[in-house]
Amino acid sequence: MSENIQITPVSGADLHDAIPDLAALRIRVFRDYPYLYDGDADYEAKYLATYARARGSVVVLARDGGCIVGASTALPLVEETEEVQAPFTAAGYDPARVFYLGESVLLPLTTVQPLLLGSQRAWRQVRFGWCVSG
Repeated sequence: MSENIQITPVSGADLHDAIPDLAALRIRVFRDYPYLYDGDADYEAKYLATYARARGSVVVLARDGGCIVGASTALPLVEETEEVQAPFTAAGYDPARVFYLGESVLLPLTTVQPLLLGSQRAWRQVRFGWCVSG
């Protein structure tokens, strides 16, 4: 791993271009314990396309050279499915005021972790009243 990890927020068309590599990263990370998820590229591409389409979404990518080694996903809760919104509305939260952090995935490179955690702290400064992670 190089010492030049680049952290880049992407959305829309820029995110769309990264979807194949990001899907592969998610499958690789979630394959291991404790998830043991046997994902497939088509499902992951459809899932990630939600973030590319959603207004106000962001995916923060960590790259080592040209390789994506980590990512964090987030979007306004109103852009998520009713199923994801339901626990928040049941607890009295207005989905229009919640910025939902979907997940963070990272290859086991310990020097990348503080950088991604720093990006999550920065998201808390956006216009939403609540910032939660799934």
